[in-house]
Amino acid sequence: MIAKESHTRNIQYWKEKFEECSARPENQTVMQWCNANGINVRRYYYWFKVVHSDLEETDQPELVEVKEVKEDCIHAAEAVIHIADGRIELSDSISGSLLHRIISELRHA
Repeated sequence: MIAKESHTRNIQYWKEKFEECSARPENQTVMQWCNANGINVRRYYYWFKVVHSDLEETDQPELVEVKEVKEDCIHAAEAVIHIADGRIELSDSISGSLLHRIISELRHA
């Protein structure tokens, strides 16, 4: 039981670190960010793999309501994913966790 609680705390800690790292300046590499924040790069990538494999195992597809957006309400997107007859427009302010969820859902679609 204690080991599971410790693992859960570690997962939460590293999720927060990955969010922080994803908000780093564009010209800063992960290695530079890790060095600046006192994080061992190997440990970072180890936990990155652990967290993402945990997410893939525990994430269940989630149904969400999709509303049609009027063309005049659409702002410039930084990236567009075209799928069949639809598209997903992403802004540069998207969080890493939301982007991960979108990609995960697309893999399982």
